[in-house]
Amino acid sequence: WGWCDHNPCRGVRRHAEKPRDRYITDDELSRLRKAAGPQWQCIIDMAYATALRRGDLMTLRLADIGPEGLSVVQQKTKAKLLYTMTPELRALLDRVRRLHRRVGTLLLFATRTGQAYSESGWESSWRRIREKAGVKDIHFHDIRHRAITDAKQRFGIEHAQALAGHASVTMTEAYVTALEVVRVTPLK
Repeated sequence: WGWCDHNPCRGVRRHAEKPRDRYITDDELSRLRKAAGPQWQCIIDMAYATALRRGDLMTLRLADIGPEGLSVVQQKTKAKLLYTMTPELRALLDRVRRLHRRVGTLLLFATRTGQAYSESGWESSWRRIREKAGVKDIHFHDIRHRAITDAKQRFGIEHAQALAGHASVTMTEAYVTALEVVRVTPLK
């Protein structure tokens, strides 16, 4: 509007954000899976296997499954990913296909009415699972953090970056740095 001749925000430091450093343990993941119904067990397994964000999981369609694997265009980054068909992914997708779903539903994961989960519906379901499992201070996004961290430890940073659909290694490093534990052998 021309009211200022300079940017009043220039030189103002931003609040430093502390990255979340919550790593889901094997026991916690197991308890979450046990507390969940069949569909949510598949959702948790798919989130870990693919490191997909909640929004991408909510919009997965049966048509995204092909003979080569699971095709996804990430909503946030527009990255086009093909999760290649491994025996483990095939078994997971077979479990997903066998889920009871309303006739005409094209989504992999849907509500009882066959609609996509709303954000509040998703959060309500996740909260009930957390409470039933007795797992405190856990966000659904922490599954993605664990998947990316585990991918880096097992296969390297490039694989973790590809799995996450990150445009840069820097973003992937930011994800895993807060969660990584350096193992050190004591002198005595």
